[in-house]
Amino acid sequence: MNFANNKDSFRMNYGFTEVDFKEQPVDLCYLISTRDASGKCVKNGYSYAMGVVTDHIISFLAKVESQAGVRAEDDGGQTLEGHISNLCKIRSGIALQNGANVDYNILGASIAEMPLSEIATYLGAELFENFRPIYDKVPTEKERNEFLINNQLQYEDLRKSLTANCPGAVNLPTSYDAKMYKARGNAA
Repeated sequence: MNFANNKDSFRMNYGFTEVDFKEQPVDLCYLISTRDASGKCVKNGYSYAMGVVTDHIISFLAKVESQAGVRAEDDGGQTLEGHISNLCKIRSGIALQNGANVDYNILGASIAEMPLSEIATYLGAELFENFRPIYDKVPTEKERNEFLINNQLQYEDLRKSLTANCPGAVNLPTSYDAKMYKARGNAA
């Protein structure tokens, strides 16, 4: 579709009329694959292609609630304006070499889709795997007590903080023993 640079034009004979444009006839041109996700040609390619186009168009017809103050061009491609803006930004960042053309977009199973849920699951598992060494580093009782004292998290500190502005007397035990909690569960 780079007719001007190629010193050519878009010519089409419709039988009853003929068109001859020096400029490209469309701003967005989509090539539609009739291959399924495994790379095999589908039996009824035309119907499949029309279904792909319909899905693509309907995705932009759905009402999208943008956040307040977010322009349609900056919505991450959820609206048609955002989609076109994304394409323009991507195209402007591509260094064209050897007559490359970025005027075409691809729809259909040939589009490489990122398996986001699988990626998120993998990353989450890896994140928690990185925490594994922490579980082996249980602090000693001395380290735990120092931490509680330094951060004012001992039972007495918490009790004072919780009851400081209470108008009446609060009936909380004056001391707390972790062994007592383990023995009685939540009833302590």
